[in-house]
Amino acid sequence: MKKTKKLYLWTASCALVLSGCLIASACTPQEAPDKLAQENTSIEDAIEAKKADSIMAAGDTVSERVQALVERSGGYAKNDEANEENAPKVTTLPDGRQIQKTPFDNKKYVAQTLTGLSPMYLNADKRGCTSCHALEDAFVEGQTYHFSMYLPGYGIEQTYEACVACHEPGRPMSLKDSIHSSHLPDVGFRAEGGNCESCHYIEDDGSYVLWDRVKYDVLSGITDVPSADATAGFEWNQTEITDRNDMWWKTTRADPGKWVYTDNAVSEDIVNQWTIKVTGDVGNPFEMTLADMIEKFGSISSVLTSACAETASGESLIYQAEAKGVPLAAIMEYAQVNDNADIFYPKGDDGYGFPMATDELAGDDTMLAYEMNGEALYPEQGYPVRLMGYDISAVVQTKRVVELNFVHDETKQPFKTARGNDGYNKPTVGVLSATSGQIFKAGDPVRLEGYADAFDEVVTKVEMSFDHGATWQAFDINNASSRQWVYWSMDLSDKFKEPGSYLIKLRASSVDDKGEEHLTHRDVDFLFNVQE
Repeated sequence: MKKTKKLYLWTASCALVLSGCLIASACTPQEAPDKLAQENTSIEDAIEAKKADSIMAAGDTVSERVQALVERSGGYAKNDEANEENAPKVTTLPDGRQIQKTPFDNKKYVAQTLTGLSPMYLNADKRGCTSCHALEDAFVEGQTYHFSMYLPGYGIEQTYEACVACHEPGRPMSLKDSIHSSHLPDVGFRAEGGNCESCHYIEDDGSYVLWDRVKYDVLSGITDVPSADATAGFEWNQTEITDRNDMWWKTTRADPGKWVYTDNAVSEDIVNQWTIKVTGDVGNPFEMTLADMIEKFGSISSVLTSACAETASGESLIYQAEAKGVPLAAIMEYAQVNDNADIFYPKGDDGYGFPMATDELAGDDTMLAYEMNGEALYPEQGYPVRLMGYDISAVVQTKRVVELNFVHDETKQPFKTARGNDGYNKPTVGVLSATSGQIFKAGDPVRLEGYADAFDEVVTKVEMSFDHGATWQAFDINNASSRQWVYWSMDLSDKFKEPGSYLIKLRASSVDDKGEEHLTHRDVDFLFNVQE
């Protein structure tokens, strides 16, 4: 059932630091004023020309005007040309995957199907945040250095949803303010036809809603399949390990010149010389090399997830790895951490670190990780050592740790989303094996894989709808652990071997330690295409 959600201006699409999203197109800032002036002049000339050449000016009699209509209408051939000229845009990714974000229209109007209706009349391929730039490009094209930069995992396109949690109303820079102020005054944006409808859809009652959140309720050409007939099999496990190249990446807020991300940074000498201090409210403060810590305190191994504290459902800022490291509990015992030291502050060599509640480290698998998936910790993941642990979000998994500080300080509040953002990403769910809009070959089976996670809560159910939410198919996740993600795989039925565009809506459920159930805060939309 198609249902438009009322989501108003404050969540404008997410190029939060971009000073005009179309400025990177063919029109430069210097050229834009001249182009606007030329367009204004040409539009006036065109209007006058149209008036002079109108059908009503073609003759004094009805027959003369009808003859003009016959000669100029173009007939059905005009529709064929329009379909060809307005075919939905197809993009080929570097890995060869093809993406088509706008479906072909499949409805017959009178005697023909206008397959390009959505690009033609809804301008669908030129609306929404990622129609004119990738989120990663928005980060670097801004007027200021954006302190948190991300590369998504699994080759999945990031969307404006990745920005909403950090830039919601009440925060220092809300999307409402940053997007409108950077786009609307920008000459490059306006010269390329940018306006309010580039990001918004106007409802019948005049309200503005986000295009990206209602587009699949508006676009035609999507084939609905009753959910009961949609799947041929569903499986899940909690042991799936992410390949290095599929892991998402985040800066540590250091100056870019200090980023460590190449294998040239990996050396046994670094491990032998890397020193970590344990300071603060401890009875036995000490300093020791990582190599000596490994020898003295031993190591533990655990399968752990690393997920962004503010990640939204549908995004790919999550992975799971088998980590090996020095147990933090052994370090704390040796340091004789005082009972009143309720704040833990892990610090990286660049000064990065968020304070955590010490009792959040009670898990027996919190560690200073130095190996990942059987190899030395990857440079881009924090070599030579990073903090990892059960149910603590990636933002507090400090990389390149040089100090462990334990304090009692009533003025220093622990990071509130160390275990995820309650009500926003408990739980999350998404597809990881394909990105939205991906094209599959007709006749071939379609298999999708993805995840569900809820930080310290237990995932209990994954649900999917294949008919715009009219019907849902539930997949129970029984006896899962909150310590690892739920990695699911699904085979679609033969109905999806036929050419067409299809939409899957996903949501998940979780339960907290009080027995309270939670549902994904917003359904995830995943479009895919099947073509000859």
